[in-house]
Amino acid sequence: MDDDKVLANALNMKFKNRGFATNVCYDGEVCSMLMQKERFDVMLFDLQVPKKDGLTLLQEKSTSPNVDTPTYIITGIGGDEAFSRARELGAKACFMKTHTPLSTVVETIQQAVGAA
Repeated sequence: MDDDKVLANALNMKFKNRGFATNVCYDGEVCSMLMQKERFDVMLFDLQVPKKDGLTLLQEKSTSPNVDTPTYIITGIGGDEAFSRARELGAKACFMKTHTPLSTVVETIQQAVGAA
């Protein structure tokens, strides 16, 4: 989930090229609804998006069918405090958009969970 449509679509294509089936959300409210209805193999959230932020979604995940779904954070904001809070809420890893190539994000997640 990312409100930056260019980035979200680029990640979508990279994951699909690696064999993942994907769903893309551009705001936290839509993501929250999907998270309550469907079971996912992995989730990737931005911290700062419209309607519900990534930390709120990490909290909601604990009462969803995705309670055990590995979840990752990718963000252009944050830092140590935000990443620490995300990890406390169950994020497996956090990536800074400005410092991490998208290929690294995809490879890290694929190595952790495998292709769908």
